[in-house]
Amino acid sequence: MSNEINLALQPFRNFDEAGQAVLDALREHFGLGSWMIIRDQGDSGIILTACDRTYGITPGQLCHWSGELSAQFPAQRAVVHGALPGDPANALMPLLDFAPVRAYVAAPLYLGDGDLFGALCGLDPQPPVGQIANEMPIVELAARLLASLLEFELKTQQATRRADRLEAESKLDSLTGLYNRRGWDTLLEREEGRCRRYGNTAAIISIDLNELKLVNDAEGHAAGDRLIAATARCLSQMVRNTDVVARLGGDEFGVLLVEVRAPEAEALIARLRTRLAQEKINAALGLAVRDPMSTLFSACERADDAMYCEKRRLKALDAE
Repeated sequence: MSNEINLALQPFRNFDEAGQAVLDALREHFGLGSWMIIRDQGDSGIILTACDRTYGITPGQLCHWSGELSAQFPAQRAVVHGALPGDPANALMPLLDFAPVRAYVAAPLYLGDGDLFGALCGLDPQPPVGQIANEMPIVELAARLLASLLEFELKTQQATRRADRLEAESKLDSLTGLYNRRGWDTLLEREEGRCRRYGNTAAIISIDLNELKLVNDAEGHAAGDRLIAATARCLSQMVRNTDVVARLGGDEFGVLLVEVRAPEAEALIARLRTRLAQEKINAALGLAVRDPMSTLFSACERADDAMYCEKRRLKALDAE
């Protein structure tokens, strides 16, 4: 019995575990069928954790809001009411195809610097039973405690990434000093875990040299090695310290952009194209932003597809 009590009182290992326990407890206490933690992403949000028995909501789903809703959800303070047209709860309606929202409870998740991370909210297709509004301090307290744990974990992300990269330093490409394929796969897997846990955004750029074989045949492999090394330097100089650059094969490179959204990633790939052209490096590039419903490994495949599409287009232009 004492062992069971000790296990029940052990601290949570991470935000995921704490969030799930809080959602379970809130559902049990309030009786609302669905609770979730949502990360705000501007005009949309991603569900990080869910405890649901009514709407079929699962982690990783996206919800979109616009217009007035973007100003109300998820930043609005805790509320309880039946959902009416224009209510913030209707921001979630695309997820709730088969049942209405008749009870809605929410508290924003703010980080210490005042930035809005997202919201803790509960939903139910039935009107609330009893005076739930009187107990809203419980929801707000849970949101503040979760936000405190979340902020601590987010602040340790950079330290965790540095530790990951120290571990991967045994997996470096000897010619360029970049991570090799094994190092790339390791760091990709670690970052994918952070994307799933915190709703982080990320993107992949795939790069392939178009003329390495021609250079090797015409000028020798030493010249080809210089081309590879020059490409590695360009890529390394153009990205942030938090990003990852790897040599994935003979003339293939990959870049992992962490915590970026599509406009930032598109701006970077445009700068890379310009810089490579200035260095007279003929390369094809492809970009893919991580889909919250998928993985970084899937983004790699899409980036490769985009790169090969550009490679074929450039080859066709050369043939004209």
